[in-house]
Amino acid sequence: MPLVAQAFDTIADIYRKAERLSVKTIFQHMEPAFAAEGYRTEAADPPQRILVLRLDEIGDCVLTIPFLRELRRAYPDAQIDLAVKPGPYPLMEPCPYVNHVILAEHLPKVGSPMREFFEWDHAFCAAHLWEQHYDLCLVPRWDVDETYSLPLAYFCGARQRIGFGEHCSPVKAAMDKGLAAFLTRPILTPLHVVHEVEKGLFLLRAGLGIQPASDKLELWYRRSETDTAKARLMEGGVTGPYIAVAVGTREGRKTYPPELLAKALMGIRSNLPFVLLGGPGEEAAGAQVAKALKKASRPVLDLVGQTPLRQSAALVAMARLYMGGDTGLTHIAAATRRPIVEWWCHPMDVPTSTLSFVARFAPWQARALQIRPAHAAPGCEHLEPGFHEIAGCRSLDEAHCIAGIQPETIAAAAERMLR
Repeated sequence: MPLVAQAFDTIADIYRKAERLSVKTIFQHMEPAFAAEGYRTEAADPPQRILVLRLDEIGDCVLTIPFLRELRRAYPDAQIDLAVKPGPYPLMEPCPYVNHVILAEHLPKVGSPMREFFEWDHAFCAAHLWEQHYDLCLVPRWDVDETYSLPLAYFCGARQRIGFGEHCSPVKAAMDKGLAAFLTRPILTPLHVVHEVEKGLFLLRAGLGIQPASDKLELWYRRSETDTAKARLMEGGVTGPYIAVAVGTREGRKTYPPELLAKALMGIRSNLPFVLLGGPGEEAAGAQVAKALKKASRPVLDLVGQTPLRQSAALVAMARLYMGGDTGLTHIAAATRRPIVEWWCHPMDVPTSTLSFVARFAPWQARALQIRPAHAAPGCEHLEPGFHEIAGCRSLDEAHCIAGIQPETIAAAAERMLR
């Protein structure tokens, strides 16, 4: 068994017998093993083997595309590998700026004990990372390290490890305490660097001295996927311009209630057909909206849960208008230059800051109207600083503040964008 694997087994055994595992203990066992097997030799300059860890959701990965493009421009001859979760994998797999997209399967759910992530790191490194002997590992996630990518950056063996430090925000400082020790160069962002695209590019500037040439989003999907998307439209009776609508999001608080969404769509005076999109688990919402629209004799094609991700991207790219909440399809719409109507759960009468999702995840460089509830729902009027102020609403699983958006407001915004 390689020395690195033996060292990992040793600290895993210590972890099983103890309540906690200190960074110092990890270093004491792993560093000699890394050095003995050549992982701690002087890194190549410029780096020849680079790993990017982006173990986040679809929208996060879309917003990382300028980062990947500028990294490749700076290191045209390097081997650049990208690790992503199964959700965004189909979208990132054709990326021309990386050599390999590594599928990070069976990652523990967010909120699982760190012990489970530790065990997963062992298996993932053994299967995909240790044999590569990376010179450099980059972690472009700015927010709380929910999937413990910073320890993984250390365990992969890279001599240089660059990511965002734990004091970027008060929430991150509390939740990620001590994790920045796994980096060789923790980066802090100045107050004027707000949007997630800007943060990724700042990481390149501050961490590697790279001056980005472009901050544009882009996407890649094959002509066959566009042809299949067009065929789905034809089969559903959609032969001309249409409005693409994402019916759900990953969190209940970000999802506009389907009964209100149906009213909003029926309030749009244009007779363009609606094409409903969404992922697995959102079929019931799609069916509810479609039923209400059909009852009102409005043309609608319900494709929720029926189209693979790149096909959904093609459908968004061909739409006259895109409508949706804070979800991956919204960032796909921005990347494909679609006009956007987006709704948020962040009330207008609750203070927000540059830490707010509204500021950090707004449709990048897109023609967009962002709609927020005028008032906080009961219980969210006086949110404590930190997580709730950032996320906009106390509720996680159910629509709460977002239900205060009037359907007429969304309809008016859509008509304005259509004009």
